[in-house]
Amino acid sequence: MVGGLYGMFSSGLTLVLGSTRVVNFAHGDFVTLGMYGAVVLAKVGLNPLESLIPVGLIMFGIGAGVYLIALRPSVTGRGRIETQGTGFSHVQLVITLGLSLVIENVLQMIFSPNSQSVTGFLGGTARFGFIYIPDAQVAAFIIAVVVFAVLHSVLRYTTYGKALQATVDSPSSAALVGINAGRIYLITFGLGSALAAIAGVILVTYYPAVPTTGSGLLTIAFVVIVLGGLGNPLGAFLSGIIVGVVEQLTATYASLSLQDVGVYVVFLAALLLFPRGILTRGRAAL
Repeated sequence: MVGGLYGMFSSGLTLVLGSTRVVNFAHGDFVTLGMYGAVVLAKVGLNPLESLIPVGLIMFGIGAGVYLIALRPSVTGRGRIETQGTGFSHVQLVITLGLSLVIENVLQMIFSPNSQSVTGFLGGTARFGFIYIPDAQVAAFIIAVVVFAVLHSVLRYTTYGKALQATVDSPSSAALVGINAGRIYLITFGLGSALAAIAGVILVTYYPAVPTTGSGLLTIAFVVIVLGGLGNPLGAFLSGIIVGVVEQLTATYASLSLQDVGVYVVFLAALLLFPRGILTRGRAAL
């Protein structure tokens, strides 16, 4: 159940990384913003299911705004030169890391460092044979699968998805056939931000929100996207489920304090066997 959410918000990060080459250190904080968005809307009477669309749309706009104001010059302008050789720009790293710090501190000023959650929503427990799972986690997993299925269909079968793949393969060739790379990057960054926020809305139903929640989630997201293959949303989603299962098995049968150790052991083993990711062969695949 947890792995489904890992896969969903990680697919947003790898979508942005694979297309714009931006390593977004604020992605985890976008999940936190989604959590607090659900908390605020709950106070005006909306449950998390009703908050999914408005929070997603708001975060799409915020993500697009961040790209336009802070990141576009380094992706399509002179800053693009700095990515030659490594594929990534240190300017983008500094910008997104600074944005992460700003978001965390603003959330602390507005909501205080104390944890907040959405209570009274799907408080029951579902039974699957001898396994008991909170209803909130079951709903979270189902929503994560549905949202990712929609994302996968958009990337494969829509004009935007085809334009995105063409832009990733060759920006100059895509421009020759009339594809506006800047617009594609803008939509992609907004979409990745929306996916993170939607994951946050679902997560807050059973996990309390604190301003620094995103820091831990970002570490998991990087493990997931490398395991799944950089730029491969499907690989990220499947890897997220794998990471979630390994994390919980380690916590249950070894020790709660060792759950991250189990994840990193599997991560290192997978890198030795599949250095480009479990589903990626030769290049990033959107």
